[in-house]
Amino acid sequence: MHWDDPVFADITDTLNKLGLSVCHVCGSETGLHADKRPVVLHVGGLGPPAPKDPQETVLYMVRVECTSCGHSQMFNSERFITGDTPALAPG
Repeated sequence: MHWDDPVFADITDTLNKLGLSVCHVCGSETGLHADKRPVVLHVGGLGPPAPKDPQETVLYMVRVECTSCGHSQMFNSERFITGDTPALAPG
């Protein structure tokens, strides 16, 4: 599974507008890259969410990593994706 191409373009554009074009740890101007694959973050318990537990959820996170120093950051994809357009594509 990976981010759909138009959605991924919007995500990377928004991250650049937020100032994430230079690594804040090592200063690399070419090292920061968003991963095309989402990070699945389970919140509120262990294992897959229980169907009846409203306190448990799964978040799809956007991971940005510096290829120079390995510094990683994650962002909640719900802040970037609007409307009913499918954000994820198989494969």
